[in-house]
Amino acid sequence: MALNYEVKKKVFGFDQTKTEKYVAQLKTLGIIQFGDLCDEVTKIGMAPRGVVKMVLDGLIDTLNININKGFSVQLGDFGCFRPGINAKSQDCLLYTSPSPRD
Repeated sequence: MALNYEVKKKVFGFDQTKTEKYVAQLKTLGIIQFGDLCDEVTKIGMAPRGVVKMVLDGLIDTLNININKGFSVQLGDFGCFRPGINAKSQDCLLYTSPSPRD
């Protein structure tokens, strides 16, 4: 599988030096919508579309439940889904906390 990427210049560092480095970033071809994904799985797996949708909906709900509990969820060779946070660096410990993702 060939990866489509572009190289961008980014500024790193939180100090006065503002170090610039080059970073490769993945470029995607677009987004496959949920309905189209169900159709593709139906064609490949020969399971009825309603069953595919039901199973995928159940998988997504289960992933959300377990990730919200704080677990990582391993889906075989597909990868591991884990909880994440977005946080900005702060000068004071008192003001350091993650931002909500919703």
